[in-house]
Amino acid sequence: ILEVEPGGAADTAALRVGDILVGIDGRALDSVDSLGEALDHAAGPLPVQFIRGDRSRVRQAVAVLEKHAEAA
Repeated sequence: ILEVEPGGAADTAALRVGDILVGIDGRALDSVDSLGEALDHAAGPLPVQFIRGDRSRVRQAVAVLEKHAEAA
Protein backbone atom coordinates (compact mmCIF):
# COMPACT_ATOMS: atom_id res chain seq x y z
CA ILE A 1 0.00 0.00 0.00
CA LEU A 2 1.53 3.28 -1.11
CA GLU A 3 -1.23 5.63 -0.02
CA VAL A 4 -4.37 5.43 2.11
CA GLU A 5 -7.15 7.88 1.29
CA PRO A 6 -9.01 9.02 4.41
CA GLY A 7 -12.46 7.42 4.38
CA GLY A 8 -11.54 5.15 1.46
CA ALA A 9 -11.76 1.36 1.33
CA ALA A 10 -8.21 0.82 2.61
CA ASP A 11 -8.75 3.26 5.48
CA THR A 12 -12.02 1.66 6.58
CA ALA A 13 -10.34 -1.77 6.45
CA ALA A 14 -7.55 -0.36 8.70
CA LEU A 15 -4.89 -0.98 6.05
CA ARG A 16 -1.75 1.13 6.39
CA VAL A 17 0.93 2.50 4.13
CA GLY A 18 3.53 -0.25 3.81
CA ASP A 19 1.08 -3.16 4.10
CA ILE A 20 1.54 -5.73 1.33
CA LEU A 21 -1.59 -7.13 -0.30
CA VAL A 22 -1.17 -10.84 -1.00
CA GLY A 23 -4.76 -11.87 -1.75
CA ILE A 24 -8.27 -10.66 -2.41
CA ASP A 25 -11.29 -12.83 -1.69
CA GLY A 26 -9.02 -15.88 -1.37
CA ARG A 27 -7.29 -15.28 -4.73
CA ALA A 28 -3.53 -14.85 -4.57
CA LEU A 29 -2.10 -11.62 -5.96
CA ASP A 30 1.17 -11.92 -7.85
CA SER A 31 1.25 -8.60 -9.70
CA VAL A 32 -0.34 -5.18 -9.96
CA ASP A 33 -2.26 -6.53 -12.97
CA SER A 34 -3.80 -9.32 -10.89
CA LEU A 35 -4.83 -6.70 -8.31
CA GLY A 36 -6.50 -4.63 -11.03
CA GLU A 37 -8.31 -7.67 -12.40
CA ALA A 38 -9.57 -8.62 -8.93
CA LEU A 39 -10.85 -5.09 -8.29
CA ASP A 40 -12.43 -4.56 -11.72
CA HIS A 41 -15.54 -6.55 -10.88
CA ALA A 42 -15.55 -6.19 -7.11
CA ALA A 43 -18.15 -4.31 -5.11
CA GLY A 44 -19.37 -4.46 -1.54
CA PRO A 45 -17.51 -6.23 1.26
CA LEU A 46 -14.30 -7.83 -0.01
CA PRO A 47 -11.99 -9.96 2.15
CA VAL A 48 -8.34 -8.96 1.69
CA GLN A 49 -5.23 -10.76 2.88
CA PHE A 50 -2.15 -8.71 3.67
CA ILE A 51 1.20 -8.71 5.41
CA ARG A 52 2.21 -6.05 7.92
CA GLY A 53 5.62 -6.09 9.57
CA ASP A 54 6.21 -9.77 10.38
CA ARG A 55 6.34 -11.30 6.91
CA SER A 56 5.58 -14.78 8.23
CA ARG A 57 2.03 -13.84 9.24
CA VAL A 58 -0.81 -13.10 6.83
CA ARG A 59 -3.57 -10.90 8.25
CA GLN A 60 -7.19 -10.53 7.16
CA ALA A 61 -9.42 -7.48 6.77
CA VAL A 62 -12.60 -6.60 4.91
CA ALA A 63 -12.63 -3.67 2.52
CA VAL A 64 -15.95 -2.23 1.37
CA LEU A 65 -15.77 -1.11 -2.23
CA GLU A 66 -18.26 1.03 -4.06
CA LYS A 67 -18.76 0.54 -7.78
CA HIS A 68 -18.06 3.77 -9.65
CA ALA A 69 -20.10 4.65 -12.72
CA GLU A 70 -18.00 4.36 -15.85
CA ALA A 71 -17.69 7.36 -18.13
CA ALA A 72 -19.65 7.07 -21.38
